[in-house]
Amino acid sequence: GYLARSGLSVLMLERLDKIGGAMTTDEFAPGFWGPMCAYVLHGFQGKVIDDLKLRQHGFEVARRADSYGRFHPFPDGSFFGGPGALPDLDIAGQIRARSEHDARSYLAWVAFWEQAGAIIRPYFLTEPPSVADLVESVRGTAREEVLEKLLTWSFLELLDEYFDDEHVRAFVLRTPECDARGAGSMLGTAIRQAEASREEDKGVPRGSMGAVIDAIASAVRSLGVEIRTGAPVQR
Repeated sequence: GYLARSGLSVLMLERLDKIGGAMTTDEFAPGFWGPMCAYVLHGFQGKVIDDLKLRQHGFEVARRADSYGRFHPFPDGSFFGGPGALPDLDIAGQIRARSEHDARSYLAWVAFWEQAGAIIRPYFLTEPPSVADLVESVRGTAREEVLEKLLTWSFLELLDEYFDDEHVRAFVLRTPECDARGAGSMLGTAIRQAEASREEDKGVPRGSMGAVIDAIASAVRSLGVEIRTGAPVQR
């Protein structure tokens, strides 16, 4: 889309019979359609939505990101999250039933990741910073310690500092982006925490994920892009 806006002739080739990759809406049972891989929209930059005028091409978020929460059940029948447990204070209240210490630590944990995201967020849509750039950006601030931990601690070491209860540890760990035992294993999570998308652009798209692809395809076609499907590249 951006290349076409710049006046170039653009041909997009897709080996499969439909575009979208992991962002498709498919019929998973007769008469029922939904996402087959990616299931919620996050990290999609508002600049892209605005530049390509995607809302004029059908892009719409049906359920905002703040309208649903995560449900984490355990084999013993207990759980964290679920309906009505969206704010961090609600989650902390659920944790308090297990551990007063971990409930207090959870709010500190949330604050840590807010700081981690704030370190990286300014670099969205810019040249990637060097480690030296990041270090210089936080020098002399409270974020200096946060960055040091991001670069040198493992995810499991951070868990050890904050939480005692194994249920709570499992809940906050989720699925780390890489080996949770390795130094720097929190950086991927920090980047996700730093997502700079607008709140109104995060959530469940109307028409599911494939509708986002349909809107992008419509927008770029209007700019002159040609899209061919079923077109494996030989050379």
